Amino acid sequence: MKLSEPTELDVIVRFYAPEQGGRSVLPNLAAGQYRPHLVLDADRESVFLGVQFIEGADDFTFDVDVQAVVRLLYENVDYSGLKPGATFKIMEGAKSVGQGSVA
Repeated sequence: MKLSEPTELDVIVRFYAPEQGGRSVLPNLAAGQYRPHLVLDADRESVFLGVQFIEGADDFTFDVDVQAVVRLLYENVDYSGLKPGATFKIMEGAKSVGQGSVA
């Protein structure tokens, strides 16, 4: 996906609880500060796709689906796999902290 195409996507995400290996604190999805990577479940090469969460609920809990909007960050990265229905892991470094799908 090139930046001339839409650079924002609607997603549905779920963050793992700390006892499941997830984050100890939920991220703020609307402040524009949370920038994890997404790795498509169908991607055998595990390409890390940089995104920035720019909209989302400010009051949610672990293990509950939440709607959000992400901005695609990089021009020379192939985001074409992020199509409606595609599923992904939310990664912070090598740690998987959640999962989601493209709405």
